[in-house]
Amino acid sequence: MGLISMLYKFLLTLLIFSITISCSLTKKDLLTHEVLLPENWQAQIALPLEDRVIKESKLNIQDFIKQWKQVNTIDYKGIESESELQIKLIKKYIRVLPKSVYDFLNNKVAGIILVEDLNIPLVIQSVSSESGHFLIFLDSKINSLGLNDWYTWREFSAFGQEDSNFVIEAFLSHKNSQKDTFNYVISQAVALILSADTKLFPKDLSKQPLKNLNFIKRSWINNKGIIQSHHDNLLDEMRYLSFYGGSTRTFTRDKIYSFYQRLEKTNFVNLYSTTGALRDFVESIAVYMHVYIFGKPFQIDFYESETLLESYSHCLNLPRCLGKKKDLTKILNQHIN
Repeated sequence: MGLISMLYKFLLTLLIFSITISCSLTKKDLLTHEVLLPENWQAQIALPLEDRVIKESKLNIQDFIKQWKQVNTIDYKGIESESELQIKLIKKYIRVLPKSVYDFLNNKVAGIILVEDLNIPLVIQSVSSESGHFLIFLDSKINSLGLNDWYTWREFSAFGQEDSNFVIEAFLSHKNSQKDTFNYVISQAVALILSADTKLFPKDLSKQPLKNLNFIKRSWINNKGIIQSHHDNLLDEMRYLSFYGGSTRTFTRDKIYSFYQRLEKTNFVNLYSTTGALRDFVESIAVYMHVYIFGKPFQIDFYESETLLESYSHCLNLPRCLGKKKDLTKILNQHIN
């Protein structure tokens, strides 16, 4: 028994010694790691401080962090990628959606896919005409913005990028949160899924009268096969607006204020909704859900040289848009609530 005890103590001592040697070697390796070699940072040091912020490097930074954690007795756990973290966030946002919205999407959506460089917030694609299920593709970069920044980015995507004293500030989220961005974009997804119902939005508006399409006929007419706004004369050059950089023709940023002034004489909920009947349908539903289902604010402030020119709100509580609000309430009550 004494021999076994002595052997056990010997092996334990040997193990501790081995661990100590191992740790010592690891510390030495850490100090000579390529990440800590001065010559590998000379080019970086020559840059201005703000340009020294990096995310990726030719150096094996991940290996250095792993060794540093081992030396400092911090259990190493793989660092989650941005996409993994964003998936976790979106799962969290989905779990707390209003039950009616969750149930609708649960019945209609086959998958929600995060992609990079989609360059627009989302794309909806039916899996097949028979299944009635859809795929939602979300741009992981664009939709990582807080909603106020997201909305401002979209507005300016149709305008020139030159410097100007003219500024807009969107206030659609009290905390400018990514959660509110997700809810707004998922509201657009709901609207796009609803638009696949030909009773709500026929596939080819140009081939039929609009008299039985209550929502659409409030803002649009079929003029010999050309779908036009009731307000074409008023909107004039606004017809050439193209969001997300879809056209080489852009307007100067200060034009946006005059466009919104004209908008107040129409029943469009925002500038984006003037650019086509489908966008009007989708954006009107998104704004309705944002305000009345998610209970969020909707205000756009216009500034010139830091002076407030005017504030614009959604029109769904104003006489000019009450007809649309009535139609939207009916549509959403029938299909979601």
